[in-house]
Amino acid sequence: MALRDVVRFLHGELPAEGGCFISDILPYPVLQVGLIGSSNGGNTAMVALGLFGAEMGVDWYVGWENPAGVQFTTVDIGSRRKSLPGYVPCSCKLTPAGTECNVDYTHLRWDGEAVSRGWGPQGRGTRGVLYHDLNGNGSYEEGDYVLGASPGTFNGVEKRVYSTAALEAVAERGLRDPWPLEVATLEEAQAYWAICDISRYYDEVLQALPDLTAIVIGSQVDHVQVAPDHPHILLQYWGWQEAGTYWVRLNPDSAYVELLFGRPGAVDNPAGTPVDCRNIAGMLEPEAIPDRITRAAAALELSDRTQYGSWAPDLSTVLTGGREAQAPPGPGGQGGTVPANTLYLPHGVARLPEGAH
Repeated sequence: MALRDVVRFLHGELPAEGGCFISDILPYPVLQVGLIGSSNGGNTAMVALGLFGAEMGVDWYVGWENPAGVQFTTVDIGSRRKSLPGYVPCSCKLTPAGTECNVDYTHLRWDGEAVSRGWGPQGRGTRGVLYHDLNGNGSYEEGDYVLGASPGTFNGVEKRVYSTAALEAVAERGLRDPWPLEVATLEEAQAYWAICDISRYYDEVLQALPDLTAIVIGSQVDHVQVAPDHPHILLQYWGWQEAGTYWVRLNPDSAYVELLFGRPGAVDNPAGTPVDCRNIAGMLEPEAIPDRITRAAAALELSDRTQYGSWAPDLSTVLTGGREAQAPPGPGGQGGTVPANTLYLPHGVARLPEGAH
């Protein structure tokens, strides 16, 4: 609801705390609103759009390396620092309950006294470890793989929330007798992930916002995920396509990336290009291009395309590049004219020195 109200503030429908409207702050109207979901922030953004999209009026969405599925959020299939041998590449699929990946949980163990040596969602320093006993010796050691969890509050009690797939494996193996109070039960986890998982909401988002367009960003080396088939990126791209989006692209147009980066080298995948687990690696952005450049390029491309109604699968130059062209029809069914000598907005606006008015 907080994100919904922020978007409504940008549209001028709600005041900020203190009573100011957006028109009291900006000397120009807000022509469009887009969202950039970075990493797990994409789950928050997409769930908000799925629940409140009709009230939000968002024009476009950029997802940067989103963990688009519970097993990605909890690094069940491997993390930046360690791959998981039990993950089966090319096994991930979209289901009505979200993304599901095949993982061998045969060696799953719980050690209530051990202290985690993981990181991020794997909880370094956390007492009580759910892990894969990779060497089979029955105790948690440095070489074993710790499963990650997210924090959740249930009836005032903060708990660790593992993936539903991991908790189902825990139940099947009888590892929860008794189950620690600081760890969410399977039933609690199911309720938690129902409103925290991007991969369950593509249909709802497009039902509320049928003209919404999207760019899914993925680089050759993800900031967290390590699976060789990049399923968190692939299935997000598929999710938009299967839900029937008018326009989705894997990584921004190279014209926009290279405009900001200052030299060639970006990938260029026209919107709607077929992508699968065998060819996705060649469609990801090179690590030489900073993530901030790729995110900015995606936002600029979508804002320009929305402004001018230009939804061709690929572009030879940025739309505000100084020549007039007739744009093909966009989601609303209408084309537009790209005017010559247009100022690069918003990237052509110089910032005033701090404190200047």
